[in-house]
Amino acid sequence: EAHYLLGVALEEAYDVDGALAEFETVAELAPNHLNGQFRLGVLYGQRGEHDGAIRALSAVLRSNPEHLLARFNIALAFRKTGDDQWAKRHLELVVKQNPRHCGAHTSLGNIYYAGGDIAQAIAEYRVALDSEPGYVRARRNLAVALKQQGDLLGAIAEYRAAIGLQTADPALHIEYADTLLASGEKAAAATAYREALTLLPQTRDQSDLRSRITLQLQQLTP
Repeated sequence: EAHYLLGVALEEAYDVDGALAEFETVAELAPNHLNGQFRLGVLYGQRGEHDGAIRALSAVLRSNPEHLLARFNIALAFRKTGDDQWAKRHLELVVKQNPRHCGAHTSLGNIYYAGGDIAQAIAEYRVALDSEPGYVRARRNLAVALKQQGDLLGAIAEYRAAIGLQTADPALHIEYADTLLASGEKAAAATAYREALTLLPQTRDQSDLRSRITLQLQQLTP
């Protein structure tokens, strides 16, 4: 227990390496210490060590199959490894246990979208937003899926809602402007592109994007 408490303290002090070392010791000395295994799995995931995350979270789920956070996090880890089949299985168990789990429905939507099932992706994003209307990622992904499906008006409405929730994201404004342009709303698209330019940082890595938007504005402005 001393190693676990020290790991928690180190994690709270943002000493991830130190916390990992303590939680690894907990896992070695007490493999059934669920909190230690869970924290170890989450930290592995945050560091991009997804195989380690899967091992630790699997240990949690073997002892407690109803551990919702472990189930959701292992699904995310499987997704990061490219194993959408196992990710989907775990996410389906999450929503079976909690039908209003916004993150799980959003992740399921992403899997369906990646697999080309746009209609099912849209359905999952809508369920996520029914649970949490302010979840920008789900709303943005819904806009992308609606645009892919050809529902430009629906996509525009979702982009507007997303921008209302997260006004300072230049990428959102650019996607919104692109969708407006695709729908023939040139004046509104120009306004959205201008807003994106004001939000884009004046950095070298953004120069190509700024040039693309500037050229687009020149073509839209009489």
